[in-house]
Amino acid sequence: MHEKFESWIKTQPFYTKLIYIHGERLFIHDNGEYQVFAMEVAYQAWLV
Repeated sequence: MHEKFESWIKTQPFYTKLIYIHGERLFIHDNGEYQVFAMEVAYQAWLV
């Protein structure tokens, strides 16, 4: 499921800003949660 979400997020206009701010940490998830809180919130909203 994370792969589909990450593919979707890469197509969004705000992706460049997120990757600029957070860098490689953007897609790191541990214990089922993204380390970057904004990504975790976006992921949970995307699941709904």
